[in-house]
Amino acid sequence: MLRSLLLLLCLSSAALQAQPAQVSADHVRVDLVSEREHWQPGETAWLGLHLAHDPHWHTYWTNPGDSGLVTRLRWTLPDGIQAGEPAWPHPQRFEIADIVNFGYGDDILLPIPLQIDAAVADGEYPLTLRASWLICEVECIPGQAELGLTLKVRGGSAGVINADWQAAFSEARARAPVEVSWPARFAVQGQQVVVEIDAGQAWQPQSAVAVFPAVAQFVSYAQPRQGSEGDTWQYVYALSDFYDSTPERFDLVLVGGAGSEPRAVRLQAEPGEVVAAAQVSGAASASTAMAPAAMPDSGQEMGLGQALLFALLGGLVLNLMPCVFPVLSLKALTLKQDPHLHRHGVLYTVGVVISFLSLAIVLLLLRQAGEALGWGFQLQSPGLIAALAVLFFAMGLSLSGVISFGERLMGLGQNLAEGESDRAAFMTGVLAAVVASPCTAPLMGAAMGYAITQPAVIALAVFATLGLGLALPFLALSFIPALTRFMPRPGPWMEGFKQFLAFPMYATVVWLIWVYGNQQGINAMGLLSLAMVGVGLALWAIERARRGNGGWLLRGVALLALVGSALAVIGAPVERPGVAAGADARYEAFSQARLDELTADGTPVLVNMTAAWCITCLANERV
Repeated sequence: MLRSLLLLLCLSSAALQAQPAQVSADHVRVDLVSEREHWQPGETAWLGLHLAHDPHWHTYWTNPGDSGLVTRLRWTLPDGIQAGEPAWPHPQRFEIADIVNFGYGDDILLPIPLQIDAAVADGEYPLTLRASWLICEVECIPGQAELGLTLKVRGGSAGVINADWQAAFSEARARAPVEVSWPARFAVQGQQVVVEIDAGQAWQPQSAVAVFPAVAQFVSYAQPRQGSEGDTWQYVYALSDFYDSTPERFDLVLVGGAGSEPRAVRLQAEPGEVVAAAQVSGAASASTAMAPAAMPDSGQEMGLGQALLFALLGGLVLNLMPCVFPVLSLKALTLKQDPHLHRHGVLYTVGVVISFLSLAIVLLLLRQAGEALGWGFQLQSPGLIAALAVLFFAMGLSLSGVISFGERLMGLGQNLAEGESDRAAFMTGVLAAVVASPCTAPLMGAAMGYAITQPAVIALAVFATLGLGLALPFLALSFIPALTRFMPRPGPWMEGFKQFLAFPMYATVVWLIWVYGNQQGINAMGLLSLAMVGVGLALWAIERARRGNGGWLLRGVALLALVGSALAVIGAPVERPGVAAGADARYEAFSQARLDELTADGTPVLVNMTAAWCITCLANERV
């Protein structure tokens, strides 16, 4: 009885310690298999890590590309058995937006050699493999599994092939790149990396259908331009955005097309002299970027098209502003009596568009100055955040009727805009654009924000379209006078519409104050809010004084309120966020000196760069 209990205990313990040969994880099934039923001493045994991915999911190659992590293997082996590096099959290419990855989808088997010493006795040897991976579709999930297998060693005769996995091993070996010693060299030319390969007659250039860089952060992973001159092939890559230094060698995996033997090769290119890219037939010129040629950049075109559409719609809505609509209405009443109707409609449009283009040029000049001053990341500047908050608050008060900016501008150029001359038509367009700007900050903001970050040509196109949208109703009326009977009549509804637009402005102010508080601390946020009250008081006093109530007294109140508001913001204490007491000791507040100290010692450092105004950063912190 006691013997039976001990036997049962031993069997139970062995069962608990044994590792499964197959594990199902998130979106992948993992198997550890042997190519043969048994192996002889002194032989190289071949095992395989089989990954069966769910549709559209993939794991990664040794160079994962723009993102991802290579699958890692850690063995626990008995004495006399050593594991080698996997014979990685050539990868597939995965593209998600502008991100390029190299890896494996569907079913893939990674062959792994295990060298069995000649002195290993016959028997059964338990092996354990701990595999970890990152599996991705659009989102990514880390995974791991601990797999077990019993390796049978038996002298005398070769083991029988495992029929269930014979095809998988054959396919994996066929996909494994063969090392070749073809002469190859590379050189950095400006923002490009040029690779030349002398393959002779081993392969024909047209049979190379895919090229995979095995060195990370050297070249862009967009498809290279290919060219040839005799037996010399040339591949021209764009330099990686993360390029730091030129590697001592540049490994490449080339995958052949139909009829090529072998199907994939791996070669090493050494630094050397190469022909300029423009001198080889079919290769990219030095002025040609790689990425646009490799992938259609439809996203940028779509973005520009959407921006132009929104600018046109925004310009149309400008016509409903109380400071613009009367101009349009008064001009519309005289259309039937205008003998030069069509020409004046065109001149009005020209006046509007030129005014908006002038505004765009001013913005571009400011952007240029801003880049020189480090304004390219303007929302990182607390001073600019505070200024924008005050500006939007003032515009909200204007829309709410506390103070009027637009009516004052209505008097500018009034004499030039009166009458039915060509000059009057042109100046009416200028006047409409001038008075529309302060009345419509919510609508102008999107166009300004887009233009400030785009190349000059795109910025000018957006603002010209915004002006065209503003001018379009009057232009249509000048060519089709009968449309005047469909125009809505001025009335109290216009004032209500203007006041409604103040609320998006106030919401923007709240967001800016929150961002400012994240940058400067809760006390600074409170002082900025107090400064807003002072600005509101000053604008109220200025408007009352302008209407003849209070005179110098109110002007003095306004001056004191503005000075007090400025002092409150300028003197606000800075309480930059740091690492809270008791936080994870692996994290500490950033400083350039500390970063330089750690990197000088060779300590790996992860810098967590984030910002309260960066929506993507905030989303990443939650996952």
